[in-house]
Amino acid sequence: MNWDDKSLNMLGLTDTEKTILNTVDTPKMVTEIVGQSGLSRTGVNYCLGNLISKGYIRTAKRGKRTVYTLANPNELRKSLFEAMDKIDPDGQTFKGARVIASGKGEFSIHVGTKEIIPAYERIAAKNKNERIRAIQHHRSWKELLKKVPPPKLVEFNKAITKNHIILDGILNESAYREYREEIKNDPNLNKATVESLGERIADYTVFPDKFFD
Repeated sequence: MNWDDKSLNMLGLTDTEKTILNTVDTPKMVTEIVGQSGLSRTGVNYCLGNLISKGYIRTAKRGKRTVYTLANPNELRKSLFEAMDKIDPDGQTFKGARVIASGKGEFSIHVGTKEIIPAYERIAAKNKNERIRAIQHHRSWKELLKKVPPPKLVEFNKAITKNHIILDGILNESAYREYREEIKNDPNLNKATVESLGERIADYTVFPDKFFD
């Protein structure tokens, strides 16, 4: 990994810290870091302490000596995405949102109703020309509607349409029947939401209720 890449400037690393990170791609002692980087021993020792506290570097023992190396890439990715996922454009934080990284990729866990709509908004805003898989039981959707105003759902649906996103959805079998009844019971309440679905592309699969809790 090239820590001098300009896209990483947002991390706020100093030039010395970047040089050290580029040096410890394999475990090294302080003397080896100094020799390879050309930095002063004092500067290396100071920056190593900062990088360890920030989680960029891990320590281990080579005999009686300490060696320094980069943290596991997945650990770094997890920490960075967790920090990013807690920042909202309006300065709000999402305490329930976490990103878990593995060798096969990343995924987000959003805990609580307050997390769901911000998650929907990020999905709609950050993806274009993609298929997005969504799994939701109708009971969960009904609980969401109690706390989320219809205009928010309309905004989400419009963003899905604008960015040419296809929703690859999984629903419980009775969901469509429930939707029809709710629309019939209060057409005015659901009018804007239904209209916003008009040009949205979706590919839904349904499962029998007894298999979908």
